[in-house]
Amino acid sequence: MDGPAEVKIQVTRHDCKVMEIIGDEKVLVSKIIVRDKFSDHLINGQLTPILEQKLKSSGIRTIKLPEKGIWVRTQSCSACSFLGSSDAIIISAAPISRTEMSYRLLVPPLGYLRQIIKGLGDLGLQPKILEIKRLFPPNRKSEDELTERQLQLLILAYKKGYFDAERKTSLTELAKTLDISPSSAQELLKRALKKVVRAYLKHFEENP
Repeated sequence: MDGPAEVKIQVTRHDCKVMEIIGDEKVLVSKIIVRDKFSDHLINGQLTPILEQKLKSSGIRTIKLPEKGIWVRTQSCSACSFLGSSDAIIISAAPISRTEMSYRLLVPPLGYLRQIIKGLGDLGLQPKILEIKRLFPPNRKSEDELTERQLQLLILAYKKGYFDAERKTSLTELAKTLDISPSSAQELLKRALKKVVRAYLKHFEENP
């Protein structure tokens, strides 16, 4: 079965305003959180007044943290925008250089990775696959963990807005994506959510 996988990829893009401005400065962007239309960049240390003014004059918002560091928020670059709107979940993102980025993704079916790589390539982002890790190695069995299908459905439901206050997709549409019946999807989701809630409650029992 073409189950879910954790994938690490690298892309080259030239439209990140933050990296363009701070690329030659002695500051470190250690983490990037990708949102729907914008991304937050975590900068370690403090910004010089000149650099902070450069960011603000470019329409980039800065949010100082109580501890040492600062969040810098701007419109997502082409890579972040594409991946943020895909059916993959971005686990983490970090810059390698001014123009290179690495992303760790949770891909619902591994086969979907081909679409992601093609989409990034069509945007001229020169994607490279650095690592692929199957989440369900052969012969692994555990009644306490989600099955491949359950995890696939949860990822798709989350990404497509099934759990949003204003639901953006239906169970029928999710079932169609996985090529199963709506009743099967409903049962899968019910069993998956039960396991997630049970694990969540068990965590608090073991960590009072």
